[in-house]
Amino acid sequence: NYRGIEYGKNFGPQSGGVERLKEQIREELRRLTQGKRIDYVRMGLLDDARQLVSYGADDYTGSYQRMKKDIETILSVLKEFDIKLHLTLFDYLAVSSGRFAMTKAEVDLFVEQFLKPFLSDFGSRKTLAAVELINEPEWILPYSNERGGVGSLIAKKRAISYDQYDYFVATLSGAIRQANHDLKRERDLRVTIGASITRHRVATAPQVR
Repeated sequence: NYRGIEYGKNFGPQSGGVERLKEQIREELRRLTQGKRIDYVRMGLLDDARQLVSYGADDYTGSYQRMKKDIETILSVLKEFDIKLHLTLFDYLAVSSGRFAMTKAEVDLFVEQFLKPFLSDFGSRKTLAAVELINEPEWILPYSNERGGVGSLIAKKRAISYDQYDYFVATLSGAIRQANHDLKRERDLRVTIGASITRHRVATAPQVR
């Protein structure tokens, strides 16, 4: 796991931005790789979605365009160190905070205005190895409440339904699989979910359209 600059402050001009602080990141990577090899880093893109909503929840195109330079920079810097990127789109806090409610309309808009342009611009990069759709969704899924276990307080406040979660996973993973097909990558861009406990519902994605 690589924090970059700081949670929620790596991508977008209203944050610190990896483009502005790329020399700091280079120096940190030099230190981390001194005397040892790192093959992959896992890094959050949207985190709790503070940057996504800064530009308007109904305009993900603007959000993506304002983050694009930072994405380009982190891929270029990691390439210098021969390190692959495992990019996490959302943290569960994006949903529990209410910034990304994971409704069907929001998911569709995000895929069309943010994810597909991102895949078109960066999906063929060898440095980009995997896309994690969401980190620790169990904190916002209803089953967290069944035995008063992990995530129960958050889930009681702002839980999503299994239908919402399934649609989110199926739609985003479908777009990535379609990009793998269209871009003819030597190695497919992997799709993951950052579940931290073993009991987890797996969404069944529809066939790629």
